Amino acid sequence: MMTYDAVEETLCEQQIKRLRVLARLFWNVIDREALATLDLSAFDGMGEKVTQAQAALAHDAQRALEDEEVARNLRVEFTTLFASPRLNAPLPYESLFVHEGGLLMQDARDDAVRRYRRAGFSIDWEGHEPEDHLSVELLYLAHLEEQALSAQREGCNEKRDEALAEAASFKRDHIAQWIPHFCDSVARTAETDFYQGALTLLESCVQGECS
Repeated sequence: MMTYDAVEETLCEQQIKRLRVLARLFWNVIDREALATLDLSAFDGMGEKVTQAQAALAHDAQRALEDEEVARNLRVEFTTLFASPRLNAPLPYESLFVHEGGLLMQDARDDAVRRYRRAGFSIDWEGHEPEDHLSVELLYLAHLEEQALSAQREGCNEKRDEALAEAASFKRDHIAQWIPHFCDSVARTAETDFYQGALTLLESCVQGECS
């Protein structure tokens, strides 16, 4: 029988996995390797709506592996939604949603960068995306969860509490300020079951983060 701490650690591990899966889904067009290795098991047990979304993603992923036309449609959908120059496209950058005028590289991005550096967070960049990209913010939360989990296991309560405090602060000051609006915008535009499902998983994952 697991202890209370072990249960909490398991929940933390699952949330880290969920954040990393979502970061990959919203970072770039999904290639064959990502489709073949897509593992949504971390979302198990999160309710009927999430179960349906898992099934939709898994179904479309398998179809895309078997049919190049389906795979192409997913690539087109990603580009149309998240990398398009068209007016009012729901591009996945916090600055666009929280600053008047919808401009990139604003104060939200600058504050995020300061937090990343203070926490020793960095990723291998694919291109030159602004640091307030949705996937980067999700990976930052995963980084903080991992820091807290590691500190907990090492008995470093002060470090654990510092990581958890920063996570709570980042959720309040960043995640809650724009991701619900982003989700609403994408929901009005996404056409494939794959990205509608991905949106459902994102909403389910960050509901607690935005409360």
